[in-house]
Amino acid sequence: MKLPIFVLALLCLSLNAFGQFSLGIKGGVSQVLTPTDTKDFVSLAPTELNRISVGAVSGQRKALGLSLLGQNEKLFFMLDGMYTQTTENFQLIASGLGRTTLDPAVEFEYNTTNLRLIATAGAKYKNFRVGFGPEISFIMNQDENLSQRKGFEFEDSKYVGGFNLLVGYTFLDRFQVDLKYVKYFESIGSSFKFDGIPLDFKSSPSLIELTFGIYL
Repeated sequence: MKLPIFVLALLCLSLNAFGQFSLGIKGGVSQVLTPTDTKDFVSLAPTELNRISVGAVSGQRKALGLSLLGQNEKLFFMLDGMYTQTTENFQLIASGLGRTTLDPAVEFEYNTTNLRLIATAGAKYKNFRVGFGPEISFIMNQDENLSQRKGFEFEDSKYVGGFNLLVGYTFLDRFQVDLKYVKYFESIGSSFKFDGIPLDFKSSPSLIELTFGIYL
């Protein structure tokens, strides 16, 4: 729970620093990126090799939410609450250890619906903004089909943490366009186990998001 406490502390400091905030509405598109990786797991009864791979790019998903913006001539702080959906794609290739030909790949998905709390602070130069900060993604709903396979187990996740980098532009005083890159801390497959062994891959997912906002 250290990351949520850090975000709340950052918000309190920003309220004291900027005093007044503008409320905005945001919408846009986001896309999850999962680096290519492969892991092998061996089951003994029957003896077979379970080869799991990741590395697909999910389709674009809508992102909607509210935003609070505090700023002066040189600095800004922004707190966004965004509703998004994400997908991680897996491939399973099972084969007997003595065989040289693998079975056809079977596709699996891990889908989540998230409420993301994103704190971003940084510098302004004319109409441009560059910032960074923490993100907490609370998982409201999750759906997967990998655990239907023998030997695989799934454990619900409550939230994941990450870190965001933002480049934005303001025009006509009230309108903003933001391009955001988010890198999550939790490794891909961390919610799954095979015969009690965590499925953790070395890599972690990231997200690219383009949003348009209107502030009152």
